[in-house]
Amino acid sequence: MPKEVVFAGPRQVEIGEYADPPLGPRDVRVANLYSGISHGTERSHYRGEAVWHGRSVETDGFVTEGRSMKYPFTYGYEDVARVMEVGAEVSELAVGDVVMGSAHHRETRNFNLDLAKVGATTKGVGVSVFPYPLPPDDDDLEKYIFVSLGTVALDAVLVGPVRIGESAVVVGQGVVGLLTMQLCKLSGADPVIAIDLLDERLDTAKRLGADFALNPNHGDVGREVKRILGGPGADVCFECSGQAGGIGLAMHCGTPFPKVVAVGMYDGPADDLYLGEEFCRSAGQILHSRSGGYRLPPENADSGLYHRRWDIIRVHNVIIKLLHTGRLDVSGLITHRFALEEAPQAYKLIDEGAAGMMKVIFDLTTA
Repeated sequence: MPKEVVFAGPRQVEIGEYADPPLGPRDVRVANLYSGISHGTERSHYRGEAVWHGRSVETDGFVTEGRSMKYPFTYGYEDVARVMEVGAEVSELAVGDVVMGSAHHRETRNFNLDLAKVGATTKGVGVSVFPYPLPPDDDDLEKYIFVSLGTVALDAVLVGPVRIGESAVVVGQGVVGLLTMQLCKLSGADPVIAIDLLDERLDTAKRLGADFALNPNHGDVGREVKRILGGPGADVCFECSGQAGGIGLAMHCGTPFPKVVAVGMYDGPADDLYLGEEFCRSAGQILHSRSGGYRLPPENADSGLYHRRWDIIRVHNVIIKLLHTGRLDVSGLITHRFALEEAPQAYKLIDEGAAGMMKVIFDLTTA
């Protein structure tokens, strides 16, 4: 039977088995090749600290009933897979095609293509639509592990928005921060300033195109940003560290009227968030890049028209194209590879924050 990763309890990861359901006429079965771990989100699940454990997000906020996550459960949403079987009425995909899906950390998954198409237009909210075909002429498939987090970064840059000639600061140079930084550059931001507490991450940021790289351990980065820009601060600041204190730091780097986009995954209390004089100095906006259900809010939502310029399909396709052409560079960002059976070691590594760690993936091609 095929295998999958199961979160059995706080800091308890096991390998389970499951049975594949029969294939329907509009179903596609894929075999996962690579499955990426989303460090911030999955670390919170691993620790049992995710805000939706035992609670469910509904339209009026968190409630204790309805959909919620309770142990044991499976997770994961960054994968590259190969089509291994298609239903009798499937013409969109063929056996052997490579796709980007949203399967949990498991060996196989079934997709119903009709349900996926319905999800794309459900009142403009962020319902995932999978699987996405990948370019057939590309042998470097690992890089498409970054599609999902690339859409998070693109959402942030679109929400900003970043305009040509404007300055941008990106706090946090993990995977999401590095992708956001590069998309700022592609959008014409000048200069783009990367900030992180780890010098090795700043070296990576400079390799991938950051104009300046600053470490708060080495001085007041807000003052240095203003010195670099020769003015009152950056036009748009992105907080990608997932640490609440980064929001205050982003405000410190901005103009008195900045746009601060919160991109990270935030869990627990904000004990390290200090606004202080920034609250008095700044008259800008703090935006959440995934407001409106992990996608840009729909246009004319009240009228029932969902003719958005940007929807989930377009965002994914843009990131796939940028990765395919190399304009979005993820070289060297996968630092650790594990077999699926080694999941306990992989999550322990992420939980402890190993030196030099960037992206951890499960490689199912060696099974």
